[in-house]
Amino acid sequence: MKHKATDPMTSSSIIARFLKDGWLWNNSIEMQESMSLSEKGWQVEVAWRDAYTDDGTCIGIGVFANENISTGTVLRRGLLGRNLLVFDSKTIIPITKDKSSAEYLKNYAHVCPCNVDDQDQSMVVWLPGSGLNHSVDPNTRKICNEEGVYYLATRNIAEGDAITCDYGMYGVAPSWFTDMLEERLGSKDCMFQGFNDFV
Repeated sequence: MKHKATDPMTSSSIIARFLKDGWLWNNSIEMQESMSLSEKGWQVEVAWRDAYTDDGTCIGIGVFANENISTGTVLRRGLLGRNLLVFDSKTIIPITKDKSSAEYLKNYAHVCPCNVDDQDQSMVVWLPGSGLNHSVDPNTRKICNEEGVYYLATRNIAEGDAITCDYGMYGVAPSWFTDMLEERLGSKDCMFQGFNDFV
């Protein structure tokens, strides 16, 4: 099930606002507190707080389980045109005019899972972003369906555990995307392999 770029005219209010106005929040915590978990598509109780590497380095905020979660549980549903925007080099223009929107895409956009194997140039971004940090031993994976994308727990996740994903599974960074980041931000740093310190 390949997803193509979302028509902004059929998008929900949060996507329409993002396309029109760009970055909608002052910081990541405000972003997470701007909507309820159910409004964001979360099916389980989670919370956001500072996340740290094993050596004690803060890597920004991460998302943590606020309940015990069983293997196979759907954690968050991303619905096309509601809390999930699929875009490509043509539809990105209106959402990258300001630096903060490009920064948002740098931190939260990736190739749609159903497009990775085909090396499709379409990308996906959640609104608001999920906040999952990278792990070489992740406890989730992303699955595509007709409605969009969802996170699935690949093993039991205990209350208090970080919810993680493998950034290496996001495919290859499209050159149009890294070129846009360099033009807007002066750097190609992003979530893709070869463009960050984690993968």
